[in-house]
Amino acid sequence: MDRKVSVAVDRTAPGQGQKVAKSYYPSPSSSRVTVLDQDGDQTLRRTIHNLFSAGSMLEELRVIMGESVGITGVQYQILMVIARLQHGTGVAIKDVAIELRVVPSHVTVEVGKLAARGFIEKLPNAADGRSVLLALTDKGIDAIERVTPFTCMINDGLFDGFSREDFVTLGMLLNQFVSNAERTLATAVYKTDMASREGNAADYSQHKTMVGEAT
Repeated sequence: MDRKVSVAVDRTAPGQGQKVAKSYYPSPSSSRVTVLDQDGDQTLRRTIHNLFSAGSMLEELRVIMGESVGITGVQYQILMVIARLQHGTGVAIKDVAIELRVVPSHVTVEVGKLAARGFIEKLPNAADGRSVLLALTDKGIDAIERVTPFTCMINDGLFDGFSREDFVTLGMLLNQFVSNAERTLATAVYKTDMASREGNAADYSQHKTMVGEAT
């Protein structure tokens, strides 16, 4: 693949001649031919940038929806998951965590805050005496009912122009992408941790060698 050359002129130093940027274009950021263009990876990079941008904007929207009923964005999302999964009996913390793809301890902290403010209640779990089930209180139901028209407006805007087929396809693709992201993150964290340990081991070995030579 031919590398593209980008030249930039620096005009900040008049009288000292023109400076040009180094001729450089990044190598492809993936080895998968399915995500590469014939002349590079511009579509891939633009897609990743769009995903980051969408994530940031969705986070802002979640905060706005939460604030409209006096809670945080994270608490709003947890409240909505409980509403969908409680089915008249309640839902376990681990099931909420699975739905949100987070660790249960993260949910536990926020659930405690929601319960303290009266949005949810904790019920006995007949199937597992060691855990509790979460359910909305009247206050929690009222909060969701009040925010629903606003949520509807936001979702209508987000999916403006989507056909039913587009929407279903997006959902399937996102399921695959999120699963890939979880696996990739776990691999990246593992490799980073191993590299750090190897670096620490090398430093320790070098330190022992230096101490040995000094004595």
